[in-house]
Amino acid sequence: MGWLLPLQGIFNPERGLLKFDDLDFIPFFPTPRCLIEQSSNLTHWEPVSGLADLPKEYQWPEPTMVTWTLPGSASAFFRIRMIP
Repeated sequence: MGWLLPLQGIFNPERGLLKFDDLDFIPFFPTPRCLIEQSSNLTHWEPVSGLADLPKEYQWPEPTMVTWTLPGSASAFFRIRMIP
């Protein structure tokens, strides 16, 4: 009658695995929403245009790639803000 009970696993952040029914699973997490901004002076920030779509999920502890196109040979500072 285990199927009547709520499903629950235990996540081990050191190993990056989710243990469920004595089996280890590699969990996927939703990619957080983020805003990428650029600045030439570190005081005034503007959103970056030409941002490629982010994946909907990512696998812990693998990184998530963010790509965008730079206009010409512009040099700028960039920051990524996580949106709750």
